[in-house]
Amino acid sequence: MVRFKNGTYFHGAYAERPQVVQAADGTLLAFYMGWGRASYMDSANWAQLFCAAGMDPEVDCGPQLPPPPPPPVPANPKQGGQCLVANGTAFPCAGGWADSCPVTLGSCGDATAHWVWAPVAGGGRTLQSAAPAGLGAGAVVNVDCVAMRGVGSCTAGTLVKITSRTDYSAPLVLSGGTLQASSCPGMCLSGTTSAARLAPCKAGEWAAPSQVVLVPCSDPTAQGWTV
Repeated sequence: MVRFKNGTYFHGAYAERPQVVQAADGTLLAFYMGWGRASYMDSANWAQLFCAAGMDPEVDCGPQLPPPPPPPVPANPKQGGQCLVANGTAFPCAGGWADSCPVTLGSCGDATAHWVWAPVAGGGRTLQSAAPAGLGAGAVVNVDCVAMRGVGSCTAGTLVKITSRTDYSAPLVLSGGTLQASSCPGMCLSGTTSAARLAPCKAGEWAAPSQVVLVPCSDPTAQGWTV
């Protein structure tokens, strides 16, 4: 548990390898440890200065203020003149589930064509809805139930959705005109309607027209993305 100087606390998953740095005369200088924030895979290094005579605990040592979250970066993903939109304005939506809706290409004037880049636990970033109403800010892009289905969901034709389950967020990278799915190496997003579509991972869902899917990044239909 880490206490910040504004009075808040953060409970990490675990700590290991504590080390203390001392001056030649034995004065304590700094404390280090390996710190798992949410799990072993979400680990970080922690360092904190010990307080000594003449140090200001509010500035020089002791508990720190948690870093402010980075401001959201507006994004407007589009391909072939169409923008990324969500197939619905509330959960559940047509073709979706209680917590997910198909992600499609549609009019850039659609109420859901509002996105920001958002950090993903463990590194990377994903697209998060910034729609002013309906689905609302906070819903994230997901490669069809990757967290549930594992490796099998990274095959070509896998559907792309937006979900309120932020722990299902898919890390994405814009590179050379492709939107790469970091959790599925070598696979990118395609909004081309001719691309094959797999069945969704949950019963009762269906693939919406123009729904974005995974294809190999070398596929021509994966090219031409801008944000």
